[in-house]
Amino acid sequence: MNKPDSKMNVTRITPSFIFPTKITHKHSRYRGLSMLSGVFLFITLFNTPAYAGWYQVRNYTGFVGSYPVHVSLQNYDELNRGEASQQKIDGSYYYDANRRPIALVGTRHADGKMVLCEATPPDTLGDSPVVPKPTSARPNPCPIELSVESGKVTGIWNDGKKSLDIRLQEVAQLDNTDDKSQEIKPAGDVDIPMWYHTKTHLLIGVYQQAQDCAFSMRKLRFINIRTGKTDKEMAFECGAGTVATSIYSNVWQGSSDKHVTIEFPGGFNNMGEDRDVLIE
Repeated sequence: MNKPDSKMNVTRITPSFIFPTKITHKHSRYRGLSMLSGVFLFITLFNTPAYAGWYQVRNYTGFVGSYPVHVSLQNYDELNRGEASQQKIDGSYYYDANRRPIALVGTRHADGKMVLCEATPPDTLGDSPVVPKPTSARPNPCPIELSVESGKVTGIWNDGKKSLDIRLQEVAQLDNTDDKSQEIKPAGDVDIPMWYHTKTHLLIGVYQQAQDCAFSMRKLRFINIRTGKTDKEMAFECGAGTVATSIYSNVWQGSSDKHVTIEFPGGFNNMGEDRDVLIE
């Protein structure tokens, strides 16, 4: 996967397909928000071109041992400020050789170090990733320890059987928590590896800033797991992929192998709308 483009795309993208009619509503997707606060967010914020959200994400590339990886980490410093859950970390990463995303959940300690577990992605949008129990084959289900300094990340991957050094470099970031200074760096696109993937494709949500849309997932890229090539891109109107508490949950399994579910603002009580989108 290439690094984000160096130029900001300011052209509005017109959807290139028709959404199927199936729409469901799962209020429990707001694991970090009460229903009242969720309603307040969408009534007061999504009705304006620029709004303060809760996504604070950093993307990295580098190595686990000798294996090239792409890593994306989301913190909750703004959403959960002053609460114990402020230290929560979600993430998604994949090895370039196999291109299958691995869900990450964990915490950041007072000294800044992060401990991350490799989790099983949730079965539904309303659930959280599940950390497996330790086994004799894998005594440590939380094998990742990271330290961040000036955009560089060092650490250890140790599952209790094997230990590998981790070396990462920040390549992109996005932050939409301030309606006056929403940022995507470098200017252009930020690629988010979604937790869900199909049998044949890694799904990359492409988040963009534009003059007519401050922050949104404007494309969904289908990366062939076997070849690494982009087989398909789908375009969306402003607002796509800005609903789920974890940014990695904004794309999910659809009603069949020919569909994916995309999260949009709106829906029942402005708590979000799940659109079942035909991909074939």
